Amino acid sequence: IKTKHVHSQLDIFFSEKMLSKSKDSLTDKDSIKCLVGSVLIALGSGTVYCYSYYNSQLFINCEIPLEEISKLSLALSIGSSLLGLVVGPMIDRFGCNKMSYFGAVETFLGYFILLKNYQLKGDCNVLLICLALTMIGMGSICGFYSCVKCVTFNFPKSRGLAGSIPVSCYALSSLVFSTFFKIYVKNNIEAVFKIFMFSCTLMISLGGFLIFMREHDGNC
Repeated sequence: IKTKHVHSQLDIFFSEKMLSKSKDSLTDKDSIKCLVGSVLIALGSGTVYCYSYYNSQLFINCEIPLEEISKLSLALSIGSSLLGLVVGPMIDRFGCNKMSYFGAVETFLGYFILLKNYQLKGDCNVLLICLALTMIGMGSICGFYSCVKCVTFNFPKSRGLAGSIPVSCYALSSLVFSTFFKIYVKNNIEAVFKIFMFSCTLMISLGGFLIFMREHDGNC
């Protein structure tokens, strides 16, 4: 009886190990879904670094004074870096999915405000433009931090590899979009804002739907 009990316990142990291994594998369907979601979010969030593509046209078209230009860069930096200290605890409290959706909404509103002010030209509101850039920066890290948290948590034995995928996509995002704009959009900055407004929002929202945090046992 004791021998049978030992064999039973060993079977349970090895089956749990195999299950844990399969869940931590890049071939697992749910894991791939989470990775795809993280890639979408990273590509949509990384556009925050495309600021250099449209900033000069924004300054000229909106007739922004030289002394005000530095405020725009500062606003973007505050949103994408300093507010990370606020976004992190919010992700822990509200969850990765909700914060990704929140980031998508912020991104949409930010580019919408930029578009409207760009269309107003000299009658634009510099304060609103600064607010828009802060929202874009914060929206970016809401989604990005969320997807990184999910993939690193879901792959406890492959955190380096899993985490590198969204980070790489985040860094490549501005290159991909800038190349696309140079070929197809040229200097039509209104079109740039519209593309960002809809494509980034869609990618971050869809990615937020796909990512999740798997339940692990205490040893993970």
